[in-house]
Amino acid sequence: MVDFLHFLKNTSYPGRGILVGKDRVYYFIMGRSENSRNRVFVKTDDGIRTEAFDPAKLADPSLIIYHPVRTMGSDLVVTNGDQTDTICEHGDFRRGLMTREYEPDGPNWTPRISAIVHEDGSFEMSISSSTRTAGVFASSSATRAATRIRLSSSAPIRATARRCRHLRASRWR
Repeated sequence: MVDFLHFLKNTSYPGRGILVGKDRVYYFIMGRSENSRNRVFVKTDDGIRTEAFDPAKLADPSLIIYHPVRTMGSDLVVTNGDQTDTICEHGDFRRGLMTREYEPDGPNWTPRISAIVHEDGSFEMSISSSTRTAGVFASSSATRAATRIRLSSSAPIRATARRCRHLRASRWR
């Protein structure tokens, strides 16, 4: 098993990421550009948001200023972009994500990674990314299937057609 903190310390560019565990949720960011590195976390009433460390150096806030973590009722929403607000505005994880696609940051086309942790400890995750088809980028959310996984030694897997790929894990009681 990989030690997560060791991985982060020894990786030159881990990017943005989410780690959901049994009793913890981690969100981390790192920036390549000066604009992306010019941000800090700020605590809010319902979670955290990013903010420019030096507003005078802020070039384009569109992909770097957002709420990565917010509460939605008794659930916790964590994402790598502004889709957190979309999910909370819709009041539903899947409905909110159905309105979104990967980030418009070509040539990177950063995947939108999202998770929701429910009060009972179960969680859902979604990755909406682009795929290259015949030289043209297309949203994989339109081509991939949803997968549900129940955590157990004999994990049954069911696939259903959905716009975004979702993983749902429930604890055995």
